Amino acid sequence: MLSVYVVFLDLLGFASAVTSLNPEEEASLLAVLEQSAQIDGYEHLESPALRYGGARVQHLFHVYSKFRKKARDATKYIAQCAALRSTHVWKESGRTAGPSTWEMPGEDGKYRSIVFSDSIFLAFNDVEALLVAASQFLVGLLNEGIPVRGGLAAGSFAAFDWGFSASPDGSFRALSPFLGSGVVRAYYAESRGPEGLRLIIHPSAAAAVTHLVPGGVIPLPDEQTSLSASHELNLLWWPWYDMPYPYGENRHELDRVLKSIRASAPPKALSKYDATDQALDRMQAVAAERHSPPVLKWEGYPT
Repeated sequence: MLSVYVVFLDLLGFASAVTSLNPEEEASLLAVLEQSAQIDGYEHLESPALRYGGARVQHLFHVYSKFRKKARDATKYIAQCAALRSTHVWKESGRTAGPSTWEMPGEDGKYRSIVFSDSIFLAFNDVEALLVAASQFLVGLLNEGIPVRGGLAAGSFAAFDWGFSASPDGSFRALSPFLGSGVVRAYYAESRGPEGLRLIIHPSAAAAVTHLVPGGVIPLPDEQTSLSASHELNLLWWPWYDMPYPYGENRHELDRVLKSIRASAPPKALSKYDATDQALDRMQAVAAERHSPPVLKWEGYPT
């Protein structure tokens, strides 16, 4: 069992969109997703099922392809950070190879990445690396017009008895049990925290995150705090973007994207976008109060 930081990230509205498909559309979507799983570069798949499946099938395939790519990128980043910990590059960077004050005393270099349906769990004992991967995932999908939210927490993570067996007729048996307080708290932060397209931080991880990336998170208003939520990711903090925006300048880009997503959202989901707008207002106010650049310089995923 590892003591780690865990992030849970979930696509919003994808499950309900799938259940709204008619039988023909659903068959087309499942067929094209099965085909895409066999190749690299999902978004470039050429398939009759995709071509003739209709606009809704094409849209959902596009959304899920982007989700899988971002999940793969986030996992790659964590894997490279884990590998880096034992190298001379890590040591020359001024950081120790072992756990620091804000790193969990888990096994060095061990990480976990589990994609489950339209969500992903990432676990690692370096909260800074995990937060960068999670925020690139969330902000990257938002910039693509894809709604997503998540939760970050600290605690235990256990995975055991993993296995897979398949028969020639297509039958298979898969075992992938995982559990722990970190898993539960990250899920609770996402599902029980204040609504909106946001990354909610559980109190168990708040001290570490605010110490390492003080410009990257903001405290929640008192009325939104709970046993499962105390802070949230600052979506306007420039290291979360592939290109370095001046602090807070990207608000208009997020407003444009959110307006587009909101236009196609069902009425019952509109409160989520109101909550997101209010959160962005607070983030922008924090940006205006800060005059020094953030301490963490983000230069994109390692290549």
